[in-house]
Amino acid sequence: MEKEVNGLIEESAALSLQAQQQASTSAGAKASQQQSLFQQALEKAKEAGKLERQLCKKREESNLADQINIDLTYSVCFNLANQYHLCGMYMEALNTYSLIVKNKQYAQSGRLRVNMGNIYYEQKKYSAAIKMYRMALDQIPNTGREIRYKIMRNIGNAFVRLGQFQDAIASFEQIMDGSAELQTGFNLVLCYYAAGEKERMKKAFSRLLSVRELGMDDEETAEPDDVLNEDGLQEALRVKQRLASKYIAVAAKLLAPVVEHDVVSGFNWIGDMLRAQSQQALATEVEIAKALHFMRSKEFDKAIETLKSYEKKDASLVAHAATNLSFIYFHEADYPNAVKYADLAMKHNRYNAKALVNKGNCMFMRGDYEHARSMYQEAMGAEADCLEAIYNLGVVR
Repeated sequence: MEKEVNGLIEESAALSLQAQQQASTSAGAKASQQQSLFQQALEKAKEAGKLERQLCKKREESNLADQINIDLTYSVCFNLANQYHLCGMYMEALNTYSLIVKNKQYAQSGRLRVNMGNIYYEQKKYSAAIKMYRMALDQIPNTGREIRYKIMRNIGNAFVRLGQFQDAIASFEQIMDGSAELQTGFNLVLCYYAAGEKERMKKAFSRLLSVRELGMDDEETAEPDDVLNEDGLQEALRVKQRLASKYIAVAAKLLAPVVEHDVVSGFNWIGDMLRAQSQQALATEVEIAKALHFMRSKEFDKAIETLKSYEKKDASLVAHAATNLSFIYFHEADYPNAVKYADLAMKHNRYNAKALVNKGNCMFMRGDYEHARSMYQEAMGAEADCLEAIYNLGVVR
């Protein structure tokens, strides 16, 4: 009977995993199929619980109560609570978790209050979630630093949802002081931004740049030369590198317009900080963002000056800068220069939909509708959801 209970728990967990993998690997997977797998997992979990209770009763009837397997009972209850959660049956999941954490026989069960906190968080009951996270934190010894910091991050996230940024900052700063990591550093920048504290924004951004997680400095993982040497670790490190760049880029573009007394000084300060940390690619991205800010502010001369500085640099940057220059010159009715830079962008990337649209617009203004139509059609071929090309093609027809 005990083996059968274990088998049911494993079947339940396997069905649940299959449903989660299906959701993550197939964007078109039907929700009904996924829900069906979760329901099957829940039924197996209930069946395991029923059989385990029969097993305990059988042992008691045979005067073998001392042989009752406490670990098996714990596994059955934990799996059942987890399956209730995955099926969206929050009340049932919380009730089952409560039975476990209140049982003094389970020495480490207090940690499951994290799971209860997660359920409250999903229900947007953030105050209840914080209470559960803090109760779980009390159960974790100081030796379990990593899990303690993860719980603190959950507490900080819940405070952010409540709009209590100072409390969130306190949690995130404690993590950064003890075990600095990218996501928390990014969250801290966002909190200071929301609180409008410029000097602390600068310090937080500087700390974010100084974070070095495992594999981030390994240049060989960025672009593998030999696909035959590919492995899961290299892919995981590349994902981490891309995520690190994303956090820093978003933080840089967010802070640049507000971190100094004027926008230009802010962009310059951010660029200097990035270059000081050898983040040249991100510094260049910030410069492009500065040019786009000038464009939105209709300060075209400054935008042109910034973008032209990239004409003789990296090919991908040339294409990006040239596309924007073409757009600016078009709005200034300087069609020869607009065409020139559209051609330059297309030279570096023939399938640059925005550059194709820019050139098509110039042809349209010249009255060369056939040429314009072909440009818009080519832009749609390169990027099927290019709204500008679709709209303009309708106009030219």
